Amino acid sequence: MKSIKIILLLLLTWGNAQAQESRMPADTTFRLNNSTFTEVFYFKVEPSHQLVTHQIKGQIDRGYLSIKITDAKGHKTGGFTLKSQQGARGTAEDVYSDPAKGRWKVKVVAKEATGKLRIGIKLDEEL
Repeated sequence: MKSIKIILLLLLTWGNAQAQESRMPADTTFRLNNSTFTEVFYFKVEPSHQLVTHQIKGQIDRGYLSIKITDAKGHKTGGFTLKSQQGARGTAEDVYSDPAKGRWKVKVVAKEATGKLRIGIKLDEEL
């Protein structure tokens, strides 16, 4: 009985130690202040969704910032990387008709970054 409790405790601890992972809100803003982190978000494209639009705007005064969006089939659909000691900006806006159905992934990596990042996701049922 004691070994079952230990196994359950290990499983719970392992689950909590995995990479930060959560559901992607429609509009997310990160304010970066010498920030270092990796976050993974997901959003689901349902069979009724005919369009996926994502808009990414980033600005850093210094550091490293990477954003990568991957569709449900594992293909990179958007994003960019900013590296700077004196400031950098990036913008990406993409629209996909008849998008891959399923779970899409947004990965954000910041390393000693100071600045701001905004990610907007829009799912439409009509073209």
